[in-house]
Amino acid sequence: MMPSRGFTLVEMLVVLALLGLIVLLVGGAISSGARSWGTAHSRALAMEDMLGLDRVVGDRLRQALPLRLRNAPGMDRRLAFIGTEDTMTFVAPMPDGLDFGSYSALTLQHTEEGRLDLTWGTVDLQDGALTAAGERRVVTVLEGTRAVAFRYFGRATLGAERQWSPSWSPGPFLPDLVEVAVVAADGAAWPPLRVRPRVTAPTFLDGTGDGS
Repeated sequence: MMPSRGFTLVEMLVVLALLGLIVLLVGGAISSGARSWGTAHSRALAMEDMLGLDRVVGDRLRQALPLRLRNAPGMDRRLAFIGTEDTMTFVAPMPDGLDFGSYSALTLQHTEEGRLDLTWGTVDLQDGALTAAGERRVVTVLEGTRAVAFRYFGRATLGAERQWSPSWSPGPFLPDLVEVAVVAADGAAWPPLRVRPRVTAPTFLDGTGDGS
């Protein structure tokens, strides 16, 4: 009967090396899968936020109303739409259950805390200004953003060339296009949301709410 013998040092080292290689490969596969899942999950959340931005902000801008500012000399042809790079105020109807009446004064603003807030209230167009009167409500459209910037494309005055601008003052037209550019907290830039208001020139509305 042959006497049994143990493993040699070389054999032990070979086995340990193979086990280490297997652990390394399996761990790498798990880590890669986790990263892929995390990336896909982040992309899904970002897509959901983009769709939400279009539903809330895009739909309101598409229905922006070209109401005339009132009771200010020389401003009878100026429409209620004011925009800067981080704040935008305009008039539009709100969804059922959220409005104060037929239409509201809406303000979109990017805060220092990284939120995009939507504030709305009763339209006040007196004294050549657009403000929200009475009770105001606020809803957060986006959170955790590094930057949100607005741009406006169109003619600021009669006879002017259409061009992009970082601001929009009350004039004879609403912008032809409004761009909303978002940079997420991780620095990723979203595809810009560009919205065309359905009506850009004054119709029968004059800001009184009675259609006169």
